[in-house]
Amino acid sequence: MIDLLEVVALFFTASKQWTKPEVAIIDPLEEAENEPAYKEAIAAGHKLGWLWAGRIRQHKRNGWKPVTERTKLGLPSIFMDRNKELILMSKPGEPQKSS
Repeated sequence: MIDLLEVVALFFTASKQWTKPEVAIIDPLEEAENEPAYKEAIAAGHKLGWLWAGRIRQHKRNGWKPVTERTKLGLPSIFMDRNKELILMSKPGEPQKSS
């Protein structure tokens, strides 16, 4: 007989792995321009920047979000430098003023 508690524990363990993003190392940083997620953000009018990963909460409060791309399995993937100090983040651009 299947133990319901074990099934629930297995589900929660698997769900933690699905929510933790994978890290895609970009070196040199200019190579990020070739990524589809980068191109989509630029096309949507977002500002992009390499920001310090240690200050991610502060950046999020200021409207920045990590640039994410889904893997073939549907897992989120974020972009970082080779030292894992910088993370590629985007922020919606300022609305264009009409003349």
